[in-house]
Amino acid sequence: MKSSAELIQAQVDAYNARDLEAFLAAYAESVVLLKDGREQTLDKAVLRERYGKLFRENPDLKCEIRSREVAGDAVIDEEHVTGFADGVVRRVRARYELADGLINRVSFTALPG
Repeated sequence: MKSSAELIQAQVDAYNARDLEAFLAAYAESVVLLKDGREQTLDKAVLRERYGKLFRENPDLKCEIRSREVAGDAVIDEEHVTGFADGVVRRVRARYELADGLINRVSFTALPG
C-alpha cells in the first residue's frame, strides 16, 4: 500500500496529466468535500463528471505543490494551480484525509495572491 504522501502525489500527477481514471483511483467511493464553507458528500460518479469536465475545459491544467505536510493519514498541500481557460491562477490549501489507503475527505481553502 502507498504511503499517504505517495497516494496524494499520484493523485496530483494524474491531475497534471488529466488522467481521469488514475486521478479517481486515489479516492474512496464516497468523499466528503469541504469548499467555500460548504460540506457535501460526493460519490465517484459525481467526481468523474466534475473532474472530467474540468479536464476537458482546461487542457493546460497544472498543479504545483509549493509545500506539503504529512500527519499520519492527513496530507496538507499548498497548491499553485495554473492553466485554467480563464487565465486565473489559484493558490489553495488542500487537506486530504485518508482511510483504508484512499482519500475520503478533502477540504480546499483559497489562499491570497
